[in-house]
Amino acid sequence: MNLTSFYLPAVIARMLTKPLLAALFVVISAAAAFALPPAVELDRLMAHAEAALKAGSYGEAADNLSQAKKLGIELPENFALGYATALDGLGKAHEAKGELGGYFNKYGTKGPSYKAVLELLVQIEAREKGKPAGTALTLPPAVELDRLMLHGKTALKANAFSDATIHLARVKKLHPALPEDFALSYARALVGLGRANEAKGELDAYFNKYGTKGPSYKEVLELLVQIEAQEKGKKSKTVNQSASAAGVSTDRKGVDQDRSKAIRTDLVHQPLPARPQLPFTVSEDVWRALEASDAYRAAPRAREYKKSYQAKIQREYTGAKSKPLKKPAAAVKKEKIEATSLGDKCGVVKTSITDSGKESVFEDYICGGFLSLGHTVDGKTGGILKSLDELKGSLFPMRAGNKMSLSFQSASPADTRFDSVQARSCEVISQGPASELHPAFKGTAWKIQCKGSYTSNYDHTTRLSPEIDDYYLEDLGLNLSAIGQFNYDEKTFFIPKPFDQTVLTAEGDYGSRTTTMYTSYDWSVDPKE
Repeated sequence: MNLTSFYLPAVIARMLTKPLLAALFVVISAAAAFALPPAVELDRLMAHAEAALKAGSYGEAADNLSQAKKLGIELPENFALGYATALDGLGKAHEAKGELGGYFNKYGTKGPSYKAVLELLVQIEAREKGKPAGTALTLPPAVELDRLMLHGKTALKANAFSDATIHLARVKKLHPALPEDFALSYARALVGLGRANEAKGELDAYFNKYGTKGPSYKEVLELLVQIEAQEKGKKSKTVNQSASAAGVSTDRKGVDQDRSKAIRTDLVHQPLPARPQLPFTVSEDVWRALEASDAYRAAPRAREYKKSYQAKIQREYTGAKSKPLKKPAAAVKKEKIEATSLGDKCGVVKTSITDSGKESVFEDYICGGFLSLGHTVDGKTGGILKSLDELKGSLFPMRAGNKMSLSFQSASPADTRFDSVQARSCEVISQGPASELHPAFKGTAWKIQCKGSYTSNYDHTTRLSPEIDDYYLEDLGLNLSAIGQFNYDEKTFFIPKPFDQTVLTAEGDYGSRTTTMYTSYDWSVDPKE
């Protein structure tokens, strides 16, 4: 649009043919164009700052937000988070903490950005550890409680048990009204230091206060069982050895006398979730082996999620015998996946596929998040778990070094040639910010490496799979593989954007190269209960 003809009457526009007047008009027009109402100017600066933050341009973001602050009008609730993030990115931790302190004093714990603001403060303080003392914020009591709890939990995830104990001990000293999950965190920290007796005291206090009704009850109970099993020598003796070295007795000292009969019974027979109804029959031997395993008992609750995408598929033949074949026309593929919970530990993943105009429906029944009990194709049973030969270890609760391995046999009712023997092993490698995988992810992502083997009854050849990286997204409560797609080159999972491509290469005389280009991709996860 021509600004001259838009803003001025035609007669004035005709006067601006002389160079000097034209130059003057440009200056005046530019000034007028940017003399925005304060509220609009604020939105403009905030939008520029948001774009700069996403690009990692902290200086530009800070400049825009500094200008916004000088407007002298009410700032949006998330202003402090953006400004503090920019200042922290510039190494100005002192100023960043000042912005965060102002947020807490204004909004307390009620602001929509509260969790993210608190996480940023804890990150800054963690980096300041061991450096000269920085700004000590005076926070509202409820915020200070959350700050100490988050420091404690963050230290626990890093296996920094001493730091976790220090922060959580301060929580206990300063705040008589403790969060429901406090005992679980504090006991884990104490166990990590070899102070098993004190840990059990915290757990007993939990049982006495909440009985079996607390949201953390199951995890608290599992920790107590783990401690007692270690004391009896059924598992690692690390806890006993640490307690002995510290001079701490691991005797119960009458604690069991105060525990309710219901809880004592649960120590031996933890309640198992009801088995789901399936469209096929799984043997009792399989169920018993699964339900007796640590991996199944410790697995988190099955999550419900959805994803759908459309992609363009192009295949070309590359093998010595397949290359002469005519290159197929590009095809359009659509998939819609919906995972529905079938109780506490199991769920069904329904996949509707439209490929080259043909539609099919695949339903996979999964328990523990790691084991398929069987599947159907267009309503007919396609495969059933025949036997569960081995299931050792557990990845949960997530901690670097945790391992799980399993081996099983699957049967194909329609054609026994496709019966198979499979094995898989996984290990938790490390943890990091989930946002590094995708901007929409929050909290911690645990890197998991898995490898396996597959032997088909068809040719009795064992095929080994390479190491594949997956990530458990703590905030969402599921693996990246559930809502993402596999990148064949990098052997990991990702969330595709429009026009992202993956390439699958099949070697051999009948080799081929299949390129998938995503044209749309959507996903969602139901909120945790």
